Amino acid sequence: IERGEKDRVSRLLTTSLSIYAGLGVLVFLVGLGVSAGAGFFFDDPEAQHLFSVCFAIAAANAAISLPGGALSGAIFAFLRGDLTAVLEIASNLLRALFVVLALSAGYGLIGVVAASLLTNIIIWGLHLLVLFRLGPWLRVRPSLFDRTLIRPLYGYGFWTFLITSANSLRTRIDSYILAGFRGLSAVST
Repeated sequence: IERGEKDRVSRLLTTSLSIYAGLGVLVFLVGLGVSAGAGFFFDDPEAQHLFSVCFAIAAANAAISLPGGALSGAIFAFLRGDLTAVLEIASNLLRALFVVLALSAGYGLIGVVAASLLTNIIIWGLHLLVLFRLGPWLRVRPSLFDRTLIRPLYGYGFWTFLITSANSLRTRIDSYILAGFRGLSAVST
């Protein structure tokens, strides 16, 4: 990659991370608002607390996952799908380990949600290490933010976000329906 291309890739990465970090902050704030409104969803104080804590942790998880997806895409852009696959496998194994440890220690649903957050923090950190190992010349700094890249990134990111959200809902809808009809205890024990 030539010098001009390196600068363009660094601008693209910085802009992408900035957009998704901004969206992450928005998702986190909305999540905290929903978490604070637990009383609108549940009458039982214990269910309110469980919902509130779990939703706040899940909001933090979603917030860091948005810019994390940009890191995964950047690694894939280096034509290293093998590394993204290895990181995905590591993520699933680590998440399973943390979930088992949380449940074995008696932390219940809060432990499961926290295990997912901890896994993502570690995995996105590994994504950063891998990315900067692949492109040690990459730079991420505010001065590299490029407004002309917002529209193409937002357009692509919007559809990716929509597809990912729909897939997540499709694979987890049963838990939401069960929680709605039987209460949080039905999906947390």
